Amino acid sequence: MKHLNQIVTTEQIRNQLWEVSAEPVSNVVAAQMRLLRRKLTNSGCENIIETLHRVGYPLNLTASS
Repeated sequence: MKHLNQIVTTEQIRNQLWEVSAEPVSNVVAAQMRLLRRKLTNSGCENIIETLHRVGYPLNLTASS
């Protein structure tokens, strides 16, 4: 929510969620985004988090249906 209208990179997300010394599995962020999207969809909010492959994740609050 702090980064509306900005792309948040996978690296930025990792740095916020895990210690620098921790090396999470390479697809852990993508897997968590998938689970978060599922929860949002079940709550009636679809297409809020987009994936820009090899770039990051923009938050689009106007895409809710």
